[in-house]
Amino acid sequence: LADTAAELGADARAWTRLHGHIVRHIDEHVGNALTPLVRWPDRPVRLAQFGAAGIVPASQLGRAAFATPQARALFAGSAVHAITSPTRPFTSAFGLLFGGLGMTRGWPVVEGGTGALIDALLNLLRSHHARLHTGCEVRDLRELPAAEAIIVNLTPQQILGLRGLELPSRVSRSLTRWRYGSAVFKVDFHLSEPVPWTDPRVGQAGTVHVGGTVEEICRAEGDVGKRRMPERPLVLACQQYVADPSRGLTLWTYAHVPRGYAERYPGEVTELITAQIERFAPGFRDTILATHATSPAELERWNPNLVGGDIAGGSMTGLQTLLRPRLSPHPHRLAPGVYMASSSAAPGAGVHGMPGWWAAEEARNSQIKSFPSIRRGMER
Repeated sequence: LADTAAELGADARAWTRLHGHIVRHIDEHVGNALTPLVRWPDRPVRLAQFGAAGIVPASQLGRAAFATPQARALFAGSAVHAITSPTRPFTSAFGLLFGGLGMTRGWPVVEGGTGALIDALLNLLRSHHARLHTGCEVRDLRELPAAEAIIVNLTPQQILGLRGLELPSRVSRSLTRWRYGSAVFKVDFHLSEPVPWTDPRVGQAGTVHVGGTVEEICRAEGDVGKRRMPERPLVLACQQYVADPSRGLTLWTYAHVPRGYAERYPGEVTELITAQIERFAPGFRDTILATHATSPAELERWNPNLVGGDIAGGSMTGLQTLLRPRLSPHPHRLAPGVYMASSSAAPGAGVHGMPGWWAAEEARNSQIKSFPSIRRGMER
């Protein structure tokens, strides 16, 4: 926190004042943020402290708290991880939490690539004698053997298309009303050398928000919200090679685009992303050896949960930010014995896996209530 504030000149004190309690109590704030809204938080005072600022649009809080465009842009860059305009309510919550994590835990990357994390998870499952079946799409739950619990990692669109699942009418109505959000268009770059950022400090960051000023970010996200492709899109660029040189000089990026966006001509979005990075890293084009673009449609074909290229499992705006997928004391329960574990469920999208955690907790608690002998054994 002190190092970040020291870089912000006139806004050093304001930055520290806004983020101080987040940094000092980061574990409590993260615990509250990753708990479904319908549960009583473990730290209600911290939630009240966080929520008072978090509910405000990030652009509005930035104008009120900071005097310099640098501090406002830094805050908005974290807030726009909500994949919506910083002018929308609740976006300050993302700015505060992402910034707080960056100034305490950092944003980790997996050594050897994300595949190494998958391998570790698979090895853990196998150590518990789990059986894994891949390469087979389940369209009907009656195809599965009898089980005490079925946990589906699907968004509402796929759940409504499942056969053999009898949903209560109130659940079905909620899933039918579900709104999907904006998309991402992914472009990976193979480089001959690191990105030549004008400010060499940016070259030491694992993640870079390439958007310019708050006004530019809001304009770009506003265009996306109106289903227009912005001329200068917000680009998330990840330099994983900074933390893990074994990966080689690969820069993965994505731009926020309208859901389901199809390019007007081949290479359109690759060129827009390249031009946006070139603004802040002159000579970037000369470092590019190869590119690989993945459109929203291709993302959805790769993973049907990414509806129209929406990587958040549904819009992160309004009450849908908090009530995922619906207002209920048991938001992860779809039907008796069937539970929802995707990012469309509480607490929502993010690199945390908590929808699955809470779905498993709900399944476990339901089994304990159904079988008194299990409950007595656990109490003993």
